[in-house]
Amino acid sequence: DAEVNEENAEANEEDAKVNEKDAEIMEEDAEVNEEDTKVNEEDSEVNEKDAEIIEVDAEVNEENAEANEEDAKVNEKDAEIIEVDAEVNEEDTEENEKEAETNEVEAEENEENAEVNEED
Repeated sequence: DAEVNEENAEANEEDAKVNEKDAEIMEEDAEVNEEDTKVNEEDSEVNEKDAEIIEVDAEVNEENAEANEEDAKVNEKDAEIIEVDAEVNEEDTEENEKEAETNEVEAEENEENAEVNEED
């Protein structure tokens, strides 16, 4: 019996050492888990902020798309105005050419009249 008791006592000592190591490991695990929890909380906050940023970006993109549509309409109107201006300029040029021809004819007539007046 004494021998068995001694063996049991030794086994119990070994168990106690193993249990002590297990307790240390569990304590370390608890610390690691605590750090992981903090990191996860921080990640959640970052993800929340990212979601807010993405939402704002989406709103800005929508506003930009609307502004681009408006710009496209303005550009289209500008193109129409430029086209009309070009037509008006073409007509003005034709009128100026006709006027220049008329002026040239009048100048010739005036010159002839001046010669006739000079002769008189």
